Amino acid sequence: CFPFCLFNGRYFLYPRPAREQEEELRLQKEAEMELEKLQTEQELATRQLLELEAQLEALRLRSQEREAEEPKLFEQQLQARLEEGRQAFEQREAELKTALDKKIEEKRQ
Repeated sequence: CFPFCLFNGRYFLYPRPAREQEEELRLQKEAEMELEKLQTEQELATRQLLELEAQLEALRLRSQEREAEEPKLFEQQLQARLEEGRQAFEQREAELKTALDKKIEEKRQ
């Protein structure tokens, strides 16, 4: 034991010095902490990606609904314009007919 008492018997128990073993453990713990940090960041990025995909899908659905509604809205606007035009025409026609009837009535008298 005398020549190895300085090493506290580690010479026979471990193939490497304690400092190397402690350094390796420290590096391993740092690597585990870094891995944990990266996994947390990856989970956050995945969650954000899923949220963005959900928003994109919602926008796509709203866009499809809007595209389906646009022709109906356009048709309604055309019908309203057509009705306004028809009423203006009928009013003008009534005014011209009244004016024409007055002229005919004046010529008869």
